[in-house]
Amino acid sequence: MNWIDTPLFVYAYVEAHPAQPQAEEVLRAGSCASSVLNALEVFHVLVGHYVVAVTDTTHAVGRLLRAAVRWADVEPDDVEPVLRFQERYGLASADAVLLHKARAERGVLVTPDRRLLRAGEAEGLAVRNPVSPALAQAIASWEADVLPPRGLPRILRTVEQWLHVRDSSLAEAFRDATANGTSLPV
Repeated sequence: MNWIDTPLFVYAYVEAHPAQPQAEEVLRAGSCASSVLNALEVFHVLVGHYVVAVTDTTHAVGRLLRAAVRWADVEPDDVEPVLRFQERYGLASADAVLLHKARAERGVLVTPDRRLLRAGEAEGLAVRNPVSPALAQAIASWEADVLPPRGLPRILRTVEQWLHVRDSSLAEAFRDATANGTSLPV
């Protein structure tokens, strides 16, 4: 069983993403599993990092949950081993759950996350990174060109999109007041 990490679901969803073909290939290969926490993380990455509208993201995650992926729940018995993985390897909750589930089933951990790959190897798991170093550079370059800069501009763009759904004239005034999302309104 291939245990799939959040970035691969995101790459498969985002149109024209440089890693979309590789991510789709991993997901089409069959025998895929992930944690329900990863599905929640997909939502937060698409909205917060890729600035996809909340409604579109909600529909995308809904489709993902109906896809040919086995979604593992998190049970109370999972908590202590997951916390140990978080402490030992400095992993976020979703990554620690994925590592725990993959280890429990002796699965293959599939992720571009180097920290998670190292943790998987340290735990004796088979690991696979479908993102080559050249592709990782292409992703970084593409994200720099396509996505809003991190920090304040990204936050302001998210606020503007939220406003636009509710009141387009207020969103336009906000865009003007923030110099097209580059500074706080004065």
